[in-house]
Amino acid sequence: MANDPAVFFYHGQKTDKIDRDAYTAVVVEEGCAEIAKYAFAYWENLISVTIPEGVRKIGIGAFWCCENLTSVDLPESVTEIGAYAFALTGLTSAKIPSGVKEIGERTFVSCEALKKVELPDGLLRIGKRAFCFCESLESAEIPDTVTEIGESAFSCCSSLPSVTIPGGVRIIEEDAFSACLALSSLTIGNGVEVIGWSAFYGCSSLSSLTLPESVRILDDFSFRGCQALTSLTIPDGVETVGRFAFGFSHALSSVSVGAGVKSVWSNAFDGCFALTNVAFAEPEGWYVKRRWFSRPAPLSLSDPAEAAKLMKADRDRRRWFRK
Repeated sequence: MANDPAVFFYHGQKTDKIDRDAYTAVVVEEGCAEIAKYAFAYWENLISVTIPEGVRKIGIGAFWCCENLTSVDLPESVTEIGAYAFALTGLTSAKIPSGVKEIGERTFVSCEALKKVELPDGLLRIGKRAFCFCESLESAEIPDTVTEIGESAFSCCSSLPSVTIPGGVRIIEEDAFSACLALSSLTIGNGVEVIGWSAFYGCSSLSSLTLPESVRILDDFSFRGCQALTSLTIPDGVETVGRFAFGFSHALSSVSVGAGVKSVWSNAFDGCFALTNVAFAEPEGWYVKRRWFSRPAPLSLSDPAEAAKLMKADRDRRRWFRK
């Protein structure tokens, strides 16, 4: 390999003047502690990378757009992986070393061939759009140590069949799992308080949903377009159900609204054409403000069938609230 003209030996030197099309392999030399940012970005002929023990950091965009790079073995010495480090590569699998605490922003974005990711115990944060558009991703077990899942972290992972979110995650950020079309099994740990804007928008295979008692807010569009969902129980801990939260979940026929709910937008179930039953645990004391300048008008929600009709008929995007 030492005499192979297609192998580039890297020891930390600048690579911006290198003829990147001439190389198909990179060998990181012993003693090199860091792969610099954008060191091998757009090396489109690169198919092999050897990284030895001792390398601690993979810099921002280090292998960005290496579309023919299908595998990389990261040594246990690596503790930091920068944003965009492997974005738009041909990786089919990735095992993250145990010392890594954070997956950076867009680290694996648009790795369309990526099927499996092994995340280590001790990982704390999965950054914004970290695995967004990984369309082939089928396995990504989130460790119990994770406390933050960033915006659009797994958005458009259309082959991902199941997700378990640890209870240490307080907020599921917006679009975190939107358009995960194959997602049929979802477990949300007790401890999650906010399910963010469009967090599970368009998860059309999700047929059942159990929300933990810890959830307080179901934000706008949070489960919109979950077309396989047939029934729903909103637990007592929930206080607010946002705009279109379950909108256009066409198969949804029955909803139980917990006693702690104090605010529901009238279009929360807009487009749920099969909805025939909305049972409020606390049906008394509900009001709607029909115009911004008018006094609140009382609502009669004691009959689940009538409550469903009333909700489907109210198309003015008004907030129902309980005093």
